[in-house]
Amino acid sequence: MSYRRSLREVVKETALVLNRLGFNYALVGSVAVSGWGVARTTADVDVIIDLKENDADRLAAEFAESGFSVTVTDIHEALREQSHFTLFDNHSTYRIDAKGVYGEAARETLASRKPFVLEGVKSFLASAEDTIANKLLYGSEQDLHDAEGIFARQLEKLDLDRLRSLCKKLGVLRELSDLEKRVRALLSNERNQHLMRFRDRRER
Repeated sequence: MSYRRSLREVVKETALVLNRLGFNYALVGSVAVSGWGVARTTADVDVIIDLKENDADRLAAEFAESGFSVTVTDIHEALREQSHFTLFDNHSTYRIDAKGVYGEAARETLASRKPFVLEGVKSFLASAEDTIANKLLYGSEQDLHDAEGIFARQLEKLDLDRLRSLCKKLGVLRELSDLEKRVRALLSNERNQHLMRFRDRRER
């Protein structure tokens, strides 16, 4: 029976390879959502890498040593076109979707990334604030659900001033305001229900 890697193992291997190469990177997308406490299923590991065209050979070779397939041509084309390239895992159906640093938002994501340790391996996640802001920008039903979940779970730790500044730059400040109202109302309702249950138990 052939060896099959789990998603956690693919994430760990991604971090190990990029750490060895010494590249600045941030795990984004569903992996970042899960890292901030909202369980998500996914087939991809999304990552932003501070990568230049002359790094392509090293990156492709190092990932090949770890059981992933990608061509140098694909990396070069993605960097020139400012799109993503895919590294296919030879030991599972998972894949890594990687892209370079193509604009101010990506640069800010890297600058504000947070260290995250997965089973002893140090990696870096996009901050909760960056993840929420970008989810609001993408705007699908799932993205909004992800943003709400992170906001609710990380509310006490969020840098709300920075989050509002990010959302203003991305043109989604109204969406953030609407999300904040929904989450705060939901949390308030949950607290009230908890208090009512507590009082009921005491009165019995």
